[in-house]
Amino acid sequence: MSRPAEQPVAGRPWLAMCVQAPDALVSGLCRRIDRDIAARTGLRLQASVIRVHDAATIRAFYALSGGTAGPHWPLVEALYAGRPVRITWWAGDQALVRLQAVKGRTQPADSAPDTIRGRHWCDNPVTNLIHVSDDEEVMARESRLLAALPAGRPIPRDTSSRRPWSWARHSALPTLVRILAPVLGREPHRVLVLPRSGDAAETAQRSIRALRRLALSAPDTAAARLIGAYLEGESGPLEAYISHEHVGDWDTLVLRAGLHAVRPWLRRLQGCCAASEERTA
Repeated sequence: MSRPAEQPVAGRPWLAMCVQAPDALVSGLCRRIDRDIAARTGLRLQASVIRVHDAATIRAFYALSGGTAGPHWPLVEALYAGRPVRITWWAGDQALVRLQAVKGRTQPADSAPDTIRGRHWCDNPVTNLIHVSDDEEVMARESRLLAALPAGRPIPRDTSSRRPWSWARHSALPTLVRILAPVLGREPHRVLVLPRSGDAAETAQRSIRALRRLALSAPDTAAARLIGAYLEGESGPLEAYISHEHVGDWDTLVLRAGLHAVRPWLRRLQGCCAASEERTA
């Protein structure tokens, strides 16, 4: 699809922009998110285009809505800088209001299950899939900034055969399972079965249970100590592990992002996770 005319949102409340973040592209979720938005809002996808940020443009972009001050901002900048985003334009009555309603909260743990961030295996406030503008004025300014960015390559066709694991590459807790299970002689896909629905709360719950089972299976290992610290939101053991083991840049980013989400998930899932831990022990 080609992009609409320049500044398409000016004076047109029936047209709204949704930016699919680099993690949506890495996890191959763009078309799935499109279908979800269409089904849940009744809006029509009008156009899409790929653009690429650098560090300066992503700071300028989020400064328009005052979003550069959070504790996880350095990770947001690292996520976007040099990676493509997909800009989609949606048409329909009260388009921006409908997109805002379906987006979900910054913390997926606080998101309703019928929102984008409450689904699609989303578990942290950095790799949380989409951006929707705060209001019409901000959207117009954001769209002008995005129009000036260099174009990126088209989205490659998803040929993965290991779904839904391939769709959850933006999810921190499954990523930690995937990395540590082989260290303990376990197969990640047997330790953790991800829900095909993509429900974020179920994904977090299953992942936390899997991590605790892994830690209990080898309690005196560095992997077990890392799991315990990670589930407390402590970064030291993770950074030590990353510095000594081969962990790719993408997984490193996602794991660091997950540290900003563990405590909100544990608060939300406290009852069911505690019961599971008692049964496992």
